[in-house]
Amino acid sequence: VVSRLDDKVRWVHTPRCESNCEGVGFHRGGFRSEGGYVALVTVSATGTFVHLIDNMAAVTVSPATGICTGIRKTATISFQEFIESGFLDAQLGSLAVQLIAYNANLQTMSGIYVTFEASAAGLITDRAIRSETIKLNYHDGVTKYFDVAYLVFTGCYFFEFCYRAYKYHPAFLHDAWSYINFVSIVMSLMSLTLWFVYQPRLSDFIQTSDFQVAPEFFKLSNYMLWYLRSGSLAMLTICLRVLKYMGDLNSRVRLLLRTVSMCAKKMGIYVSYICVIFAGFANFAYIMFSATSAHFVTIDESIMSCFQMFMGDISALVPVKAGNAFKIPFLILFMVFFYFVSVQMFNAIINYAYNLVSEQMEPEIEQEQRERRRRGLRRLTASRDLVQGARDHVLSLLGRRRPEDPA
Repeated sequence: VVSRLDDKVRWVHTPRCESNCEGVGFHRGGFRSEGGYVALVTVSATGTFVHLIDNMAAVTVSPATGICTGIRKTATISFQEFIESGFLDAQLGSLAVQLIAYNANLQTMSGIYVTFEASAAGLITDRAIRSETIKLNYHDGVTKYFDVAYLVFTGCYFFEFCYRAYKYHPAFLHDAWSYINFVSIVMSLMSLTLWFVYQPRLSDFIQTSDFQVAPEFFKLSNYMLWYLRSGSLAMLTICLRVLKYMGDLNSRVRLLLRTVSMCAKKMGIYVSYICVIFAGFANFAYIMFSATSAHFVTIDESIMSCFQMFMGDISALVPVKAGNAFKIPFLILFMVFFYFVSVQMFNAIINYAYNLVSEQMEPEIEQEQRERRRRGLRRLTASRDLVQGARDHVLSLLGRRRPEDPA
């Protein structure tokens, strides 16, 4: 229990919520149901109030006064009093703010999450602002027809996939593209199912009491997030299928696909090697530079900073004091090994695979070129015969004969 304002206001710690965490207006157990000191802020015409929660229960907020009822709380104070009370002092370890915003002009609702985390040394190690926005009005006559067409084509492709799996079994299972097609169909059907099930709820959400219940919004936002994930993965696999179709038509595209397929295994082995060395560099930077640079204050930050250096951005080392004896040697060794040697190794693996596949596909490419020239010659001959036939027809209409061949 924390007391402030001359011990007149108490704030009780809320334990972590394990089950039935969805209350009315907020999640039981606070942010992500992790517990802590939980407060509920309400805004009305009379002012902004902060309710210090004692026990998470049902909440009823008066629209006129902004006062919460039906909840166990230690106190209700104004927002200014809360700021001046000293609850947010130098010993603060983390702070999370969660709110919902509604835009009537765009017909959207957004969940906003603001988080701050501090280390034991007092540094702000993590700060982030994240938002999840859902659009409530998707009524569009044109989009509806596209959705139906997408569903029809996906269904047809599904039956065609089942037919090929039955006809070419078991060789069908040895083709990697079969699994890509399967994932594409599953993700497409999943995205369509989520869309047709929850799109009506989006349209009616603002017109029902669910609009006032925060957990309902977060639940709907979570469904939309899964819809976006499945839809994006479906679109990616559809593009890969188009690439496969292009590979069946052009040998150069097949050359590219076979090169990627051949070098994938060698690339994976090499990446596993350099990941071990990369982990060593990241841990070294975390131990040596965390005291003087926020870019290495945690192991996650250290890994991300080293990855940025791998991409050529060395700004993470700028805050490190120049007097640190390991700064320059670390920079030189890291950049030489990763930025120069590793990149060249990737190029060498790709070039080797490309040259090998080119030699293997050379007869196939030459055969395709000969066939292309043959088709071009046939088209040229056909067009010349067409012109000659038209000329003879015109001469016959004019009553003239075709000139005799001097030979």
